[in-house]
Amino acid sequence: MTKEKFLQYCKFCNTYRTKKYIVAQRIGWVTDNNVGNYTLGIDYRFRRTPELDAIYDEYFAVRQNPEGIRLRMDETIVKNMN
Repeated sequence: MTKEKFLQYCKFCNTYRTKKYIVAQRIGWVTDNNVGNYTLGIDYRFRRTPELDAIYDEYFAVRQNPEGIRLRMDETIVKNMN
């Protein structure tokens, strides 16, 4: 189950690795009448295992930066939503 979910998220999300996790970052654009337009990201974390690391290495073999990068979101908007 985890392998299938992982592959699905890799296809449609920004994916990168940290020391303990492989993170799929889903990015969206939100239009709000009060705040305006902003980007919002949802993270899906998969604990790194030898199997998932091998899949990641194969899937992203052509990347210049194999570890990937986290895309910045509008953090000030999220803080003000409380």
